[in-house]
Amino acid sequence: MKFLLRLVGVLVAVVVGFAVVSYFMFGDNPSSRLTLELDHDMAVGAVTIQTTSEVSGCDLDVTFTQVDAEGTVLVGEKLSVQFKDLAAATTTSGPGYIGFALPAGSMATCVDLNGAACSKAERSDVQLNLPKIKTDDQVNRVLGWIDELAQSCEG
Repeated sequence: MKFLLRLVGVLVAVVVGFAVVSYFMFGDNPSSRLTLELDHDMAVGAVTIQTTSEVSGCDLDVTFTQVDAEGTVLVGEKLSVQFKDLAAATTTSGPGYIGFALPAGSMATCVDLNGAACSKAERSDVQLNLPKIKTDDQVNRVLGWIDELAQSCEG
């Protein structure tokens, strides 16, 4: 019984410690929280698709790369979109993604990692893959961060 009580105490301490460290590392900073949700690696056969993101001023830059088992980048592209366009977009969502139909006249730009335009260099729709997102509450939280970042760019 004593052992079980100690084990529960240790587990509670670990969970509380993780929550405290997460808050101090990321706090309520929407750009940190958004990049934390967006950045992920996904194995597809012998290739790993890496997604990294960066908040650059009023733009969200998302880089997609395909890497082989030796770590060689096979192909990659960088998508840039303004937060104000994402905030004004019509959204659709499902488990693991949020789709944005950008407002009329707004475009996201895409370049490959060598600087050349992607096959679809300008696009009026953007899909963000967020594997950790499963519920509508989580989607709304991400959309709230995007709105907050868009509003900070307006001022």
